[in-house]
Amino acid sequence: MNRAYALSIAAALGAASLCLQGQARADESAAALAFITDLYRGYETPTERPRRGDARWYDESLTRLLAENSAANADGVPLLSGDPLCNCMDANGLKLEAVKPLPAATGQLAGEASLRLAGDRIERIRLTLVRGAEGLRVWDIGDEQTPSLRQALAEDTASALRDKAAPATK
Repeated sequence: MNRAYALSIAAALGAASLCLQGQARADESAAALAFITDLYRGYETPTERPRRGDARWYDESLTRLLAENSAANADGVPLLSGDPLCNCMDANGLKLEAVKPLPAATGQLAGEASLRLAGDRIERIRLTLVRGAEGLRVWDIGDEQTPSLRQALAEDTASALRDKAAPATK
């Protein structure tokens, strides 16, 4: 009788734990979607638009990768010339159409923003977020052409540094 009682308590505790974990995931997903929505709502007024590397939106490691790429390409062309958050040069008229959650690695959150740009162009931007001391921040950005901005920046920076280190040949 005691064993059956102990098993039923263990099962109830396990179910409660799963329920709490599910609620925590739902809360985190809702926070990620709210963050992404706020991020793109900033595009509705030019003074509130997120700037590349803005600490209010970008994780410091992504900001560092952007700066390193710019420095490595100081005498050339950096990987990015436009806004990576919309994959566009001109964000005037950008409208957030939808935001949906995406699966992410442990410790990260992700979502996809569907953006309507000038000429009815639709961009789908995938954002991977991390939670830091200041709250959620963009850790990586992806779109159809560039699945991972972090990876593209690292590769382009390494290539630019190799090119600088190579002896000039003519």
